[in-house]
Parts: sequence; structure tokens; C-alpha cells
Amino acid sequence: MPKGKMTRRVLSIPNPLHHIKLCKVLDDEWSYLREQISSSQISLTIPSIRARSLRALSRKFSFKDISEKIITSSTSSRYLLRTDISRYYSTIYTHSIPWAIHSKPVAKAHKRDMTYIGNRIDNAIQSSQDGQTNGIPVGPDSSLISELLCSAIDKEVTNIQYKSAFRYIDDYFLFFDSLSDAEKAFSELHKIIRGYELELNPYKTKIIKLPELLEPQWVSSLDSPPRNARGLLSYISKIFEYSKMFPEDEVIKYGLSKIKDMRIGESQKDILVSFLLNVIMHEPSAIPLASEMLS
Repeated sequence: MPKGKMTRRVLSIPNPLHHIKLCKVLDDEWSYLREQISSSQISLTIPSIRARSLRALSRKFSFKDISEKIITSSTSSRYLLRTDISRYYSTIYTHSIPWAIHSKPVAKAHKRDMTYIGNRIDNAIQSSQDGQTNGIPVGPDSSLISELLCSAIDKEVTNIQYKSAFRYIDDYFLFFDSLSDAEKAFSELHKIIRGYELELNPYKTKIIKLPELLEPQWVSSLDSPPRNARGLLSYISKIFEYSKMFPEDEVIKYGLSKIKDMRIGESQKDILVSFLLNVIMHEPSAIPLASEMLS
């Protein structure tokens, strides 16, 4: 599936029978697993059960809350270490799941003992993806396994000397008084992540001197959708301008989402249709939203 102009997101379907078995293990052991996951002191993505939700599990915070969280967490700090785990879901080593639940020494000493929850989860994941030991399902509620692994990492991260910290899925935000403290923490965090056969993303790892711009310029500029035909032309021009300035960001999809429910008059229809056809030609990741709007 198109993710950007030059990148693709690989989709697959896990073996249904074995995925059901995986879900049953998670359900049977939910009380214990929830306790493990909830032990994290810095996670914003601890799964919860919410009434009337379309999903079995929900999150207390959304990605939009990160900017506000950075403000409240950065009080009296001078530097922010921001990083994430490279290709997290697809590179999770399934044998590391028992390490996270039972500790590496215990898991390795009992790696074939199916009385251990971690081994049952590991085995169920492998069975659902043709015996492969790399990666976990992305999308279904069973992917809470990623949070299980990160909660174990968080316990080790709390030993790092920071002023404050939080994590959203696999994105880490650590705050410090000095640049040297942030650099030392990066080295320690890298070592912790490697202990679970994972890698930090070098392209998204930054030590930022605070205060810092909390959201890209294009977000605030595109936040207010147009109200008339003249405004629509100007807004479309801004979308294309910012998409060239920030080619790695999903500027076009964001702009489309802002005008998705806009009332369109006859005078605006041709402009909007031409814009949507341009989007389909040049921004594959926006095809689903553009097609919906055309319909």
C-alpha cells in the first residue's frame, strides 16, 4: 500500500486459525499481561478497554496529545532527546517476547516450556506467520504485544538519569538539563534497545535544544480550511507548496482531511475535482481519501 511518494507499506494476512489461537492466549492471560504492561511509568499508550469503542482495546492518549505533553514535560529542562525504534513492528524478534515477560535468563533456560506465557505467545505468533521469528501482526488488537515489549524496555529506561520522560508506542521523549546528559542517555538507550535485538532509527534520533517548535509550520497553516471558492484556490496552493517543502510529511493527506466535509458549490466543483485528480496522480498514499471525496 502506498505510504509516500517513494515508499510502500507491506500488507499481509496472518493465518486466521493461528491468529485466533494467539488472541485466545492473550485473552486467557489478560489479567497478568495487563499488570505487566501497566507497570510502565512513562508509557502514554497503555491499552485500555473503553465502552462503545469499535476496537477491543483503546489508548488513553492520541498522537495529537504529544505536543501538549512535550510542553508539560519540558518544564525547567534544556534538552530533549527524541528517538524511535527503527521499523519496530516488523523487526520484533518473537523470542524477545518471553525475555520481556520472564527476563532473558529465565526465558532462555525454559525456552521450550509451554507453561510459560511468553513461550505460548511466541509460538502462536510464529504459527500465524509461517514460522517466521521476525515481526508481529500490525493493525489487529493482538499488536498490544508491542506494548508488552516496550513496557519491559521502559523498566530499564527508568534507570537513565533524566528529568522527565514519556513514550508513545515506540517513540521516546527524554528531557535533560545538559547536552552531555542527553548524549550519555542516548548511548544507554541504544544499549537497552539492542538487548532486545532492536535498533534505534538514526533518521529520527535528535537532541533538540529547548524551547523548540512543537509542530511543523504546515500544520498550523493548514489547520483552518477555506470558506469560499477564492479561499479554496489559495488553500490548494498552500497544500502543494508545503508538500514540496516537507516531502517526508503527509501534508496532502492532512490538507484533504480538512476539506473532506466542506460544502462544495457548483463554482468550486471543477476546481476541487481537478485538485483531487492531481492528488491521485502524484500522491499515491492519498488515493483512498481522494477517491472517497470524488465519490
